Formats: sequence, structure tokens, C-alpha cells
Amino acid sequence: MDPKERKIGSLALLLLAGICFVDAVTSHGIAVGGLYVGVVLLALSMRSRAAPLWAGFLSSLLLVLGFFLSSPEDTVGKEVTNRLIAGMAVWTVALLAYRRGIVERAFREKEALWRSILTHSPQIIATIDRAGRIGYINRTVPGLTREMVIGTSILQWIPPSEREKAAQRLTAIFDRGEQGAIEIQGTGPHGTTAWYAVHYAPMGEGNPPDAAILLCSDITRSVEDREALRQSRHFIEKIANTSPLVLYVYDLAEQRYEFVNTQIHRILGYDAAAFMKMTRAQQHELVHPEDRPHFDGALLRLTESRNDEIVEMNFRMRHADGSWRRLQCRSVVFSRDEGGRVTQILGSVHDVTARHEAEVALRASEARLRLFSEKARDILFILEPGGTLQFINPAVEQITGFSPEELYRDPARIMRQLSREDRNRFQELVEAAKARRLPEEIPPFRFRRKDGQNVWLECSLHCRYDEGGTLCLVEGIARNVTLKMQTLLELQMTRMAVEVAPDPISITDEAGDFLYLNPAFTTVTGYTLAELRKKNLRTLQVAKSPHDADAMWHTIRTGKTWKGSVVHRRKDGTHYPTHLTISPVIDPNGRVRNFVVVEKDLTTERSLRLQVMNLHRMSALNTLGTAVAHELNQPLTGIRVYAQALVDRAQECRACEPLSSCVQELGDKIEAQVIRVTQIIEHMREFSRGGTRMTIVEVPLAHVIDRVLELVGTQLRNHGIDIDVQIPEPLTIRTDVLKLEQVFINLLTNAREALLKKTHVRPKIEVTGFVREGIVHCRVADNGPGVPEDLRERIFDPFVTEKSNDGITGLGLGLAICHEIMKSLKGQILLERTDAMGTAFLLV
Repeated sequence: MDPKERKIGSLALLLLAGICFVDAVTSHGIAVGGLYVGVVLLALSMRSRAAPLWAGFLSSLLLVLGFFLSSPEDTVGKEVTNRLIAGMAVWTVALLAYRRGIVERAFREKEALWRSILTHSPQIIATIDRAGRIGYINRTVPGLTREMVIGTSILQWIPPSEREKAAQRLTAIFDRGEQGAIEIQGTGPHGTTAWYAVHYAPMGEGNPPDAAILLCSDITRSVEDREALRQSRHFIEKIANTSPLVLYVYDLAEQRYEFVNTQIHRILGYDAAAFMKMTRAQQHELVHPEDRPHFDGALLRLTESRNDEIVEMNFRMRHADGSWRRLQCRSVVFSRDEGGRVTQILGSVHDVTARHEAEVALRASEARLRLFSEKARDILFILEPGGTLQFINPAVEQITGFSPEELYRDPARIMRQLSREDRNRFQELVEAAKARRLPEEIPPFRFRRKDGQNVWLECSLHCRYDEGGTLCLVEGIARNVTLKMQTLLELQMTRMAVEVAPDPISITDEAGDFLYLNPAFTTVTGYTLAELRKKNLRTLQVAKSPHDADAMWHTIRTGKTWKGSVVHRRKDGTHYPTHLTISPVIDPNGRVRNFVVVEKDLTTERSLRLQVMNLHRMSALNTLGTAVAHELNQPLTGIRVYAQALVDRAQECRACEPLSSCVQELGDKIEAQVIRVTQIIEHMREFSRGGTRMTIVEVPLAHVIDRVLELVGTQLRNHGIDIDVQIPEPLTIRTDVLKLEQVFINLLTNAREALLKKTHVRPKIEVTGFVREGIVHCRVADNGPGVPEDLRERIFDPFVTEKSNDGITGLGLGLAICHEIMKSLKGQILLERTDAMGTAFLLV
């Protein structure tokens, strides 16, 4: 009992005591009774439901006590009546107070219960007025408080897209008094948007109502689940309709299809709805008669199968166009009734018509491939990356000498039979195949047969990889290309021979257009293949009689070889004689496809022929010169003797004494001339004899030049050529005089012939000797036209000349001989200058 109730209880007791005292000294029962009623009413303010009863009980006792204490004898009846009335009033009030306490307590308990329900309810309960303002709300979502919500419009917490729908429901409540439910979006926790199921009803008995109650349940998860379920159903329907298989649900009890997807139209040509409307008999008629027992047996097995057991069956069914399709069906129990009997079947149907046809074709193809592999002349093999041989055909025994069984037992034999170089190359190929870098072209491998001979195998490989990209199989074909390699080697040797051949060789097509030129062809003619491509053999020929040309083409086009000499034109326009051999190339059909043209440049041959003729002439001249020298020596000896005798006689004759001095002088001159002629003849004999023996002596260079000029000086002067010799007297050299004279004679002869071509200036030859760095140099220069540019690099090669080939001159050997003589003398001859001002040769 709290202090307040104790105070009220104490006050009530004091009042009872005071009323009892008053009642004892007075006789006013009715008035006292009223006081007792007031005490009871005072006890009613206490929480205890028994307080009014206790107050009434005490008041009744005090009334009885007061009767005995204060009742006069003359008014007993009246006092009893008054006190009974007062007691009844007290108990009436006490009972009423007790009843009210019970009612109030029950009301408070119900109020507490409802308040607890509202507080702990998972729903949001709110009341709104006609304006939509929230008057009460039991709770709010996280992020909001009741103070923030109460007094605001409910539309404030609804998204704009939903407000029109909410306004229509408010109109239905307050204008028509309707109640119902609605799903609507509203403000969720922490400002998010949530879905609510709102049950609404008007409040009060008024019509129209002034308020309404709302019960809001958060159904966001339910809405999301429904949406997910809807999407899932839509997804399943899409899968079912986009699946390449026919999916179905068959009801065994009703003997009809509950569901068939749209793929039945693609596979069998029937509309799904029309197929489901067919009767059991109609559907059964679509199955091939031979497959119906098997079909019915599969349905029977399904009725006896377990839930997870899949029953497969293959059967034929008639397409809408009348053709038969082979179908593969996989079915499973979908549902059972309460007794465990199968009621529905779920299954899929796959069109395997194409696969069946492909399997039939594959089996036929495998048979053909097996026959092909057994009859093939090439080696067919399948090899694992580790070297294990999975398959090899019988042709391997014919090519390598090893049977398939030997190679199956010992696959490593394949690697051992390869050469070391090819073994390493094969390993590199396997590694390249693993990295998916297999080259497009694989050079042949050299394989040692069982009998020890070598064969060349050309391989074509195809690699297979697993899903992870790892090499799993190498399939290949190995062809025996030994004959091809031998032929290729022969072709390479033939091509090399053609490439290095000194004679021009060309290949043309059947029309005579050039297809190939060897390097010698370009060297001789100056033409390259690019310049002569799509040009005819006639491009090189100098005009000849049409009859000869027609005869040549007729001969080679009939498959015969033609030989003959013609004159060809070089790129620079010069002509050269050549001997042609044209051979046709005939294909297996007997048709002429190409011509092989072999040329023989006759320029060198003719030069050699002239050289031989000149050598014969020189030999004859040598013989003749020796004979003439021998014959001349005797008369010259006689002249010398007679001249000496004439001088002696003149001295002995006294009559000739006045003439003796004159005769002496003339005789000495005759003798000197005879001696000079003898020396010239001997010099000519020595020069014509030549020889390989060298006689090295020290001689003045000027003496050598004088001896040379004794031989050719007259010829130079006869042609009006000035000779300027500037050689110091003390300049001496150690050399073979005759060979050095031959060098100077060739140089002076060439200078004379060059100067005869230039007539607008006075021809002149300068011979200059000097010492440079302790070495004797001699320069022979002329003011002729100079050496042509195309001959400068080859000026010392044999048979290089720009002179005519008639007579003895023009062989092109003079400078070549000079070059060889200077090498034998351990010296050099250089082309020092050649231009429009003349040519200068330097001897070192």
C-alpha cells in the first residue's frame, strides 16, 4: 500500500470513529447513515477492490453499536427503521462501489492488454481523419519517430506514383463507408521504399464516418518473393519454350497431357494446344506401329518406378507432314497420390533423327575409312603426346619394313629410327603442338628402314586438344617422298649446274616468252628476267630470213631439237655470234610446254681461232726470221770483210793515198752499219724466240727505251707521232731486258693505234722515268681518245680490246701479256689515267 492509500485509510477510520461518537450522543440515524455512506465513497478512491466492502461492514457494525448506545426507548421502532435504511444505503453504495471497482479493474486490464497489443503488434496501427491526417500510430519504421508522423498527412509518406490510388481509397472510406485492403508502397526503414498490405475500416457509428483505422503490414519480402516467383515461372516457361527438347507433364489418371512446351511444333509440327486436346487413341496412333508395344511397356515401367528412376525409350512418331521422326524420351515420376500410385509423369523428348542418320552415315564412313586405311599407300597414325601409338595402318610395313605389331609393342622405335637431327626436330614439333604453334609446312624426316636403307617421310599433322587446351592426340599422315627428294636433289644439282654454267641458258613457254634466265645469260646479253618477261626469243635475234625462222619454229614445235648459229643483239645494241640449241619440254600428254635454249657465245671461240692463226703466223715468222737472219748474216759478214779489205787496200796503194782517209771513213761507216744491221737482226731473233728463261741484269732505263725505239721508232715517226723521252742517264734498273722491251713495245704499239683514231691534234707519246720513294717509275702517256669506260676494269684481262679482229692485230692479248710480264719481274703496270686527254700507263 502506497502512502496515499494509507492516508486515505487512516482518514476513513478517523471519520468512522467520529461518526460513531456522534451517533452515540445523538439519535439521528438517517443523518449518521449518510455520513457512513460518505466514508464508503471515500474508500472507493482506494485501489483495493475490497476497501468499500470493509468500509460498509464497519459502517454497519457502527450503526448497530450506535443503536444500542443512543436509541431512546420511546422511538425504538423508528430508530430501527432509520438504521435499517441507513445500513441498506451503506451496503448499496458499498456493493455498487465494489462492482464499479471490478468493472474499472477489468477495463484497466483490457486497456493494458490493448495497449500492449498495440505496442508489440508487428503491424502499424494508425487512425486518420477525413483530411488524411494521422491522429494515432502505435509505432513507426526505423528512422522515424511517432512525433514526426502524428499530425502529418498520410499521403506525405506515400510515393507520388501511389498517391492517386491512396486518395481513391480515402474517398471510399469517408464518402461510402467502405472497408477493405490494399497493397501500396510507402516509406520504409531509413528512407527506403517498402510495400505494405493496408487493411482499412471506418471508425464510429456516424455516417459518414469522421475517422478510420488502418492496419499496415510490411509485405516487402512477400512482394519480392512473389515477383521472384513470377520471374522464376516466366523464366521456367521461357526455358521450356526455348529448350531444344519437348518438355511435357502427362497425367496417367486422366490419360492426357497437362503441359507440352512449344518445341513440339518444331520437332513434330503440331501445335502444343492442339496436341494436348488430342485423345489418348489419337496420340497413340502417331507412334510407329512397330514401336507401340515398346512405348506402352515404358509407360508401364514408369508406374512401377522409383521417384528418382529415369526411364528411357526410343521410338518413332509421325510428323505432321507424314514423315517419321526418331525420338528419344527420358521420363521420371512427377507426383503420386496419397496411396503412393503414380499420377503424373515429367519427361523430355529429343529429336534424334539427324543423330541416327549421322550414326548410320558414321558407321558407313568408319567402314570406308577402315578400308581406306588398310588399302592406303601412305602411313596413317594416331600418336599420344607421351609417345604411345594408338593406331597405325598396315602401309607402315611396306614403307619402313616394321609391322604395326612391332611398333605397337615398341613405339619408341619410331624415334630411334630417325636421325639425331630429325629426332630433335620431331620433339620440337611436339612442343610446338602443345603450345598451339604447329608450323603449316613440315620438312620431310629421314627414317631408317628395318633393312638399314633410308627413306624420306613427309608428314602432315593434326592436333586434338581437350577442353582445358591440353594436347591429347596427334593425328598424322606420313608419305614416302624418297623418290621426290631424290628428284628434288637432282633438280637442285641441275639448277646449280645451270646457275654456274658459263653459257647463257634460258627457258621459255610454248610461245617463246622468257620464263627463266641464268646469270650467264644476263652477263652476256645485259638483259635481266624482269626486262625480258613476256618478251619473245625473237627479241634477241638480228633479222634473218623468214624461211630460216619458220623452219626453226616448225622443228621445235614438233618436239625436235634445233641447232644452229645465229647473231644475237645485246642490251647495248652490239651483236655477237652464238650457237643455239633449242630443246622442247614435252608433258605426259605429248604437248610441248616449254623450250630450253642453250647458247654458245662464239665471240671467244672466234677470237681463239684468230689467236691460233696468229700464233701459227708468228711461228712461221719466227722460223722465217731465223732463216732470213741466217741468210743475211753471211752477206753482211762478206760486206764487212770487203769493206775492211777495201780500207786495207786503200792504205797499201800509194796511188790512192789522197783517197785513203776518205775510204777509211767510208769503210768505218759501212762496217758500223753492218754491225748495226747485225745487232738488229739478232735482237729480232731474240725477241721472236722469247722463252721462259730470264736473264736479270742491271741496265740503264734509257738504254732499254733506245733499243725499243730502234724497233718501233721508225713506224711511229712514219705516222707523224712525236716521241718525247725524258729519262735521266743515271737511272738504272735490274730486269730482264728482252721482257721489259716487250712491255714497252706493246705499250707504244697500242698508243700508236689509239693516236691514229684522233686526227684533230698532233699525236704525241711521252716516256718519262723518275724515282719515287726509292722505286723506279716509268710513265708511258699519249694524248689519244682514252680507254672506253666499259673496258677500264677489264683492261688487263685476255681478249679485251676495242680494235678490229682482222689481220694480226686486235686479239686483246697485248696488255694481258704486259701484266703477266710485270708480275714475273716483280713489278706492276697500272692504268694511271684515261680520259679525253689521253691514256697513261705507269710501270713500277
